[in-house]
Amino acid sequence: MQGFADYSPPGRVGATVAPIDAFMLRLDQGALAFEPLGNDQNWKEATQDQNGDSHFRFRYSLRAHAPGYDNAAALAWSRDAAAPLTLAFGRLPAKWLDRPYLEVDARRALATCVKPADDGAPGQTVVRLWETGGSTGVVVLAAPGYRAARETDLLERERQPLAMKQGKVSLNPRAYGFAAVKLIR
Repeated sequence: MQGFADYSPPGRVGATVAPIDAFMLRLDQGALAFEPLGNDQNWKEATQDQNGDSHFRFRYSLRAHAPGYDNAAALAWSRDAAAPLTLAFGRLPAKWLDRPYLEVDARRALATCVKPADDGAPGQTVVRLWETGGSTGVVVLAAPGYRAARETDLLERERQPLAMKQGKVSLNPRAYGFAAVKLIR
C-alpha cells in the first residue's frame, strides 16, 4: 500500500494512516491489517530475515479527523506526511529555474505526471491531473510559457484543442477522475 488508508464511519471521528514505508493493505484478516514483511499466502510464515537483518522498524503517520471523508484533504495530508518539504542551503542551477512552472488549485486537483510528450516532439509537455475534491466543473491549470494546449487521453492520443488564455488552460475532469493535456511551447 502506498499513499494512505482512511476510515470514516458515518457521523463519527475518522482516522487516516499514511505509511512512510511501503506496506501491503490486507482485508482478509477480519480487521484492517498492514503487512510490511511476510508471506501473502500464509501470514504465520512471516519473513524473519532479509539478507541477515532481522530487526526492522516500520514508520507511519496517523491522524484523526472530523466526521466525513474528504479525499482531497486525506491525499494532501498523506503526501505531506510521506514526503515532507526538504530544505537545503545553496543555489539551484539556472537551467532548473529558467523554465515554465505549472500551478493547479490543490483543493481541486493534483498533478500526477509532468513529462515530455511520448511522441518526442520538442517543446511539448504532458500533464495528467487527478481531480481530488470530488467536484465536477472546471479545473484551471496555470502554465505560463506555453502557447497552445490540446486535450489528450491518458495514452496521449490527442483530442480537441483547448483555449489558452493568459497562460491558463481549463480542464473539465469528472469528480475523482483524471484529465490529461499536452502543452506546446
